[in-house]
Amino acid sequence: MSKASKKLADFFGARRRICTLLSSQLLRSNGKERRMKLAVTMPLSNKDMTDIPTQFLNQFSVMEKVDSATNRSTIDVEFDSMGVRIFSTDVTVEPTVSIQGALLHKFAMVAEGSGDKREVSLDFLIYLPATPALREWEWETIHAEFFLEAVKAQGSLDLSGEADDEDNEEESVSGNPLDTAHGRAGAVVVIPPPAKSGPKQSAKFHAAQGQPEQHQHIEPPATTGRRKPGTSVN
Repeated sequence: MSKASKKLADFFGARRRICTLLSSQLLRSNGKERRMKLAVTMPLSNKDMTDIPTQFLNQFSVMEKVDSATNRSTIDVEFDSMGVRIFSTDVTVEPTVSIQGALLHKFAMVAEGSGDKREVSLDFLIYLPATPALREWEWETIHAEFFLEAVKAQGSLDLSGEADDEDNEEESVSGNPLDTAHGRAGAVVVIPPPAKSGPKQSAKFHAAQGQPEQHQHIEPPATTGRRKPGTSVN
């Protein structure tokens, strides 16, 4: 991570924000601890901007103009030691996943379209401890919308040798290199099979890969029939 990144504590006033999960990767740190890396995009145009961090608001005000020539701008801030809560809707009471010690960084403001159809979104990465609940959630949510809350919490991740050195990747949900840092275009997603096995799970896995399900046919061993005692088989 960047040593010069300004650390902030208030992420949209802990308000629940709609996001889309672009891609995810399972990483392994130098200490063999497993981390999850989530690439996320958050739409900003026509959304409530209450409690948006000043560093984001200034750039958003420039890029949202219909005649703006800026389509992408990085924002050198990060949110360390965050408590992340993920919800399926904006009114759900209990979170689907709740994890402490997350890092939000590598923010980029991205604008697409022109004129009245111009839309601005915020792309960023989330690093957080890998848990069974998180892995099950990302399996179901890849390329889909969810709602995110992030508040300052205790604990942080030691990402030395991990955040900027992806040679330590143990397993990747994104099978091919992405066209952009956050996987906005051309992403080919390879989804790992679920922990449960069976015909339905196998069919779902192969459908996600765009490949027909294959079954291995094993020939039964040749039989020679029953032989009488005292006889031999040549």
